[in-house]
Amino acid sequence: LFREPDDSDEETRAEAMTEGVQKIVVPVSYAQLWSMLAFMVNTIRDRKPMIPVEGVGPRDIKPALLHELLLEYQWDNQRQKGVLALLQWFHDALRYGIGVVHNAWALRMFTDFVRSIVPVTLSGQFVGHDDVLEEQEVVAYEGNEFRNVQPYEWLPDPRIGSLARFQEGEFCGHSFTSSTAELEQLEEEGLYVGVDLVPDYKGSIDKGGPSGRFWDDSDLSQTIGLDTAPGAAYIDADGEPFKHNHSLYAWVNAERLGLPVYGGSPRTRHLWVFTLSNEARIIRAERANLPGRKFPYAAIESNYDVHAPANPGMAEVISGLQYIQSWLFNSRMANVRRSLNNETIIDPSLIEREDWSRSNASGIWRLNKHGMQSGIPLENVARPLPAADVTQSHLADSAFVESIIERTTGGSRALQGVPASGRR
Repeated sequence: LFREPDDSDEETRAEAMTEGVQKIVVPVSYAQLWSMLAFMVNTIRDRKPMIPVEGVGPRDIKPALLHELLLEYQWDNQRQKGVLALLQWFHDALRYGIGVVHNAWALRMFTDFVRSIVPVTLSGQFVGHDDVLEEQEVVAYEGNEFRNVQPYEWLPDPRIGSLARFQEGEFCGHSFTSSTAELEQLEEEGLYVGVDLVPDYKGSIDKGGPSGRFWDDSDLSQTIGLDTAPGAAYIDADGEPFKHNHSLYAWVNAERLGLPVYGGSPRTRHLWVFTLSNEARIIRAERANLPGRKFPYAAIESNYDVHAPANPGMAEVISGLQYIQSWLFNSRMANVRRSLNNETIIDPSLIEREDWSRSNASGIWRLNKHGMQSGIPLENVARPLPAADVTQSHLADSAFVESIIERTTGGSRALQGVPASGRR
């Protein structure tokens, strides 16, 4: 939806009649994408529970109900609401062509005061109870948690030749940014080690962020006002820069890398997980005991084709039609502006110079003495140049282009919420 103003935009915005006006991107693809997102998410939310579990026999009815309640609890209590993570997952698939989530087992703890009742004895005899208040580590949440991964930060094995087959690769990972406080908390919980030994980032710094982050490759820092304070986005509450991390799951030969071997043949490859912080120190290296011999990622593509290296998203498929739609609208508006401020041919010897040489808000041009006595018809004193409007059909063409976009994406009027008879 964003476009840089060009020279004609600068001229148009500077004129009094069109102050602030410039060419725009008609948000057809934006509306189409969110219409499809609304349909998909509402379809899932219409189910209660959102993740149904069915047993295979009569004995599985009660366990299935408990399983549904457990999934609903985890869905609502993970760090990001499950429905929002699902929305972002679909959104990435439509916009970038692929949506990725990282699945993990989360354990969040906090310090709280716990009240307990303990028995009180005197000389071995029970005499009553005492109310005790102790400070303890309490589990805030423990369970499944899936987080969205920005597609540009996802690191599948490229040698497979297809994103759809990433599970067949030798490794898969993603990069992420964390504050020092968050890493230290996870170290207390046993996930990382040696966080305090991670040096500051030594890579190339551009606009306050590590090289390779989206912060460097866009005007985001300038847009939100952080360009005047280099590094401001990467300073935490303790005044320390954020850590740029890479998490990688890989099938490795532990003996060859000097890692401990836990049973089996020394040549057997096992799935390990490594976390590299600031491209300088490994703060995690352990066996990843994951079920199904799968990487803990799930990827979906809006245009699925297992034979293609990468498939385009919906926004890319209709980008050409989007450009045409914006051009039809902007050219129509430019033609209207021209007709509103059209050029005029005048005879300067018949009109007061002061009236035609400067802006005249009243619209009155006075004939001078020569003009009044010349007897020349008024239509010959001043005449506007003919302006032919060749863009009158652009609005109809826009509707035609929009219909092509709807058919191309499958986002019909019924899907967009326009009432229609029959079932969806």
